[in-house]
Amino acid sequence: MGNNGIDLGVIICKHCMSVIDTLPTERVTTYYSDCQEQDCLITRGTNDSKFGSVINLMPATGGKE
Repeated sequence: MGNNGIDLGVIICKHCMSVIDTLPTERVTTYYSDCQEQDCLITRGTNDSKFGSVINLMPATGGKE
């Protein structure tokens, strides 16, 4: 049974916890990455946004890092 185009996956910024994007997956899935929002870049001390959007996706570890 397919997911009929429902976005069950979510990409969350690991610094500010904002939702970066959603994606269609077969089950609920959470990925953590770095957003490129200016406020978040300043907060984490990186004012270099030339690399664009999501580059490195890390799957959720279930609370274990």
